[in-house]
Amino acid sequence: MAVLMYMNKKINIYYSNHGKRDGVEDFIILLKNIFEKRGGRVTVSDKLDINSINVIIDEFTNYICNKEIRAFKNTYPDVKLVFVLTEFIESRLLIDSFNFFGGVMVAAPLAAMNIVFRIYRDDFKNPKLKDWLIALLYSPLMCIYIIVHFLRNISRKEHVRLSFKLHRLA
Repeated sequence: MAVLMYMNKKINIYYSNHGKRDGVEDFIILLKNIFEKRGGRVTVSDKLDINSINVIIDEFTNYICNKEIRAFKNTYPDVKLVFVLTEFIESRLLIDSFNFFGGVMVAAPLAAMNIVFRIYRDDFKNPKLKDWLIALLYSPLMCIYIIVHFLRNISRKEHVRLSFKLHRLA
């Protein structure tokens, strides 16, 4: 039955929402092989295709691609978009995040970014009172996080930009 679902179907694996294709190459190869073995005609593209089932591997930090995906779906509501989720939300220390491997000191910038992203990006929902309270609770640790970062940079030969560290968390 599953084989019939993809028989002679055009499938487009969309990767433009990723900064680099390298990070999802394994997923692309796996999906391409799975669909082709079941009779699908697969393309891999940085464009969404109105004549295909579009498979989108998660990576929704790119504002422009998020807007493009939303506009595409609004313009072509009958075209199927299939989202392959490789990351899942984890809740720890009052914070909901993907790949939250750190402790309380990592929770502080995550709480702050949760507010900033929700304010400045219209593809995210507005922050709720709970989000503000959690950010307020973590604000003293956020100050310590920044101070520790700059103190560590003093002893390093090459300085690590704070924005680089925060981008990895984001």
